[in-house]
Amino acid sequence: MGLSVEAFISNLRTEAGYSSHTLQAYASDLNRFIEYLHSELGHSPGSVDFNPKHVTGFINSERRGGLQESTLYRRRASIRRFVKYLYEGGFIEKEQFIEQNKGLNANQNLTLTSLQPAILTEKDTKTVLEEIGSANSPRASRDFAIIILLLETGISIGALVELNVSDLNLRKKIVRVSFGDSNEGTWIQIEQSHDPLRHYLLEGRPNLTDSLSEPALFASQMGGRMSRQGVWQGLRNWGEKAGLEQRLSPRLLRHTAVKRMISNGLTITEIQHLLGHRNPLSTRALLRRLKAAGKNNNK
Repeated sequence: MGLSVEAFISNLRTEAGYSSHTLQAYASDLNRFIEYLHSELGHSPGSVDFNPKHVTGFINSERRGGLQESTLYRRRASIRRFVKYLYEGGFIEKEQFIEQNKGLNANQNLTLTSLQPAILTEKDTKTVLEEIGSANSPRASRDFAIIILLLETGISIGALVELNVSDLNLRKKIVRVSFGDSNEGTWIQIEQSHDPLRHYLLEGRPNLTDSLSEPALFASQMGGRMSRQGVWQGLRNWGEKAGLEQRLSPRLLRHTAVKRMISNGLTITEIQHLLGHRNPLSTRALLRRLKAAGKNNNK
């Protein structure tokens, strides 16, 4: 299990673009959980020991130790994210959690229902874009470009906020995206997001920041580079204004982008390239989940 945690952290570092602080928090929470399992079981835990009963015991143990609810919530969230990784990698089965999940209250419940990726429908996409388009403000121009770019390329939020103006070549309709430790970056063709990005650079960005001193492509209302949290908050606000039933997020847009890539006939290799996955197994796992979600939605 310890090796799985190391692989999980490595996967987050290369694919999701999390900060070093966040990665340390994930590792700390999960290693603490594994220490608990080892102490309770008397041996090194295996995947069969990773179940709701033990998760509940761990959280209750930490609560008795005097930890604040905010810390307990973070540890539960870390475990939930790790569950998704184990499921996608084939280390645990969905039934492993469903069968043992009976009798847990809402605060203890840890199912795998969230493993099926949500997709933004074409109707909801149109609704939210119309909502942003009607705002006619620098921030709306920026967020419109962000959404179209994410829907077209499926890049991670980490790669998005690291984009600089110099990474965009509107004449050639390409954008340079850095994945993981890559210094040179990868040039990706853009078509749908070309005009929104051009409009943002001409009409929106100059009203958000001094373009001569700030290299970031997407600027915050404070004039500096947008943060991951800023993007998340902005998207959520637009989704709420548009009346979407599900929360609008970078992950939702990324999954929607991949679904479109599948529909457009892109190969696994091409999708892997766009998503910045180092391991093709990660791409294959995501595609399987998206296809399964599509089948269930059509039932």
